[in-house]
Amino acid sequence: MSTFSEKYIQDLLKDLEDPDKYTRATALETLSDTVIDNRQLLEMLVPHFKRKLNDESSLVQMTAIESLGKVGKRFPDLIVETLPQFIDFLTAESTYLQESATEALGMIGSRNPELIRDTTNCLIELLRDKKSSVYEKAIEAIERIGTKNKELVKPAIPHLIRLLTTTEDDSLVRKIVNVVTKISQPDFEEIKESLPLLLEQVENNDSEIRKPAIVAMGKIGLIAPQIAKKFTPVLSEKMRDTNDEVRRAALTAMREIEIGEKRSLKEKIVMLVKNLQSSDIQIRKDAIDTLERISDEDIKLIKDAIPSLIDRLVDSESHISDKAIKLLIKSRSYLAELINKT
Repeated sequence: MSTFSEKYIQDLLKDLEDPDKYTRATALETLSDTVIDNRQLLEMLVPHFKRKLNDESSLVQMTAIESLGKVGKRFPDLIVETLPQFIDFLTAESTYLQESATEALGMIGSRNPELIRDTTNCLIELLRDKKSSVYEKAIEAIERIGTKNKELVKPAIPHLIRLLTTTEDDSLVRKIVNVVTKISQPDFEEIKESLPLLLEQVENNDSEIRKPAIVAMGKIGLIAPQIAKKFTPVLSEKMRDTNDEVRRAALTAMREIEIGEKRSLKEKIVMLVKNLQSSDIQIRKDAIDTLERISDEDIKLIKDAIPSLIDRLVDSESHISDKAIKLLIKSRSYLAELINKT
């Protein structure tokens, strides 16, 4: 470290003790940003950051939390002892401290999820917080942790589904759907656990409770249509509800389930097309048999499989080549379209 940089660091350390809270906060932020890649310097500075968690100013506390969050993302071992204090901040009276601690834990968990394993339940509990800014930060933190370890945050899914039934904020709905989609696949077990709650709420006498529950059903249809199909009878019934908004929500939900089914089928067909090229006869058989079961209504979805079906006309297994012929006949209009393009 050069003489200039030593003096620069020392001056910033002096500013940490300045009577003005803004000077202290600025010094903290500058220090963390300046040396974030220098472990040797951070080892010396982290104790100063930790000390400022107890500053009399919430602004300085917030900046200290954010600084330690950045450090924890890069060098998690340097902030392990601070995690209990972060957990305490999650239930602080100050909304800003709650938000900062939540964001810091999400930042650390995005790289080192195991480090905050014991704090995830606290983050999930924040989904019940009455302040939208707090539970939205919790949703973001859960998403960041989930990108690294889905299993760790899967218990949040029922709580996220519950939130879907209590909000009409479109941007929040999209955010929740995005997170649930990412962390619930491939089995969607945690979504299944939420079904009784939705089915109970959709029968509530209060239309303000019925409508959000129906909206949630539609969003689940986009994520997991195979589960949401169970909602079809009740949604059909709610399309005749006495409340206009509930009827419209039920119609939209039915459409979303249908969209989800089409999307799911498209993804399945992509996989089956790959399986048609397998060297394993049984895999090719299973793929062709599954494609054959696609309804006439959805046959247009297999047009991208036509080149692979043509390849199977000369398959060594007659069962496969025969079914390839049948599927090509079934999708002849799309075959003609392909021929015309070539």
